Amino acid sequence: DIDFGALDSVSGRFWFLPTSRVALQVSAGHLTEAEAGDDGAPRVDVNRVTASATYHRPLARNGIWATTLAWGRNREEDHSSNALLLETNFTYDQRNTWFARFESTGKSAHDLVVEEPPSAFTVAKLQGGVTRYLGPVGGFQPGVGAGVSLGFVPETLEDRKSTRLNSSHVSES
Repeated sequence: DIDFGALDSVSGRFWFLPTSRVALQVSAGHLTEAEAGDDGAPRVDVNRVTASATYHRPLARNGIWATTLAWGRNREEDHSSNALLLETNFTYDQRNTWFARFESTGKSAHDLVVEEPPSAFTVAKLQGGVTRYLGPVGGFQPGVGAGVSLGFVPETLEDRKSTRLNSSHVSES
């Protein structure tokens, strides 16, 4: 079942490749009814802008190193939020890939299911890991890996989490 409704959103993307190793992109769009409304309210429109820069470099033994810096902004009727990402990966001999990633974003109290205020919190995550690719199977190349991550939240959220955990523990006793 394909819904052939009227087109109601618009977006565009511009790519620029100044060298064989660098890719830049900028995009923007108006997305109609893209996000759920608060507390059962109708869906809300979002204006979204993104920009990114990627650098990649071939390495010996068929390896590659690639790094991306990306930023995005969502603007809704009553608030805006930003996100930032820095990610790098290093693949050696097409079998072993090491990666690291840092991301930071603004989230509303509603998104995090906590009481107001403040109206926005900055949360972040640092992650790293490795993947070992196995031999190809029917055009598919499986891999096995491991990763670790560390989350960063403001003290006000840690206090709220602690309070919720303590109150739920008391009610269960």
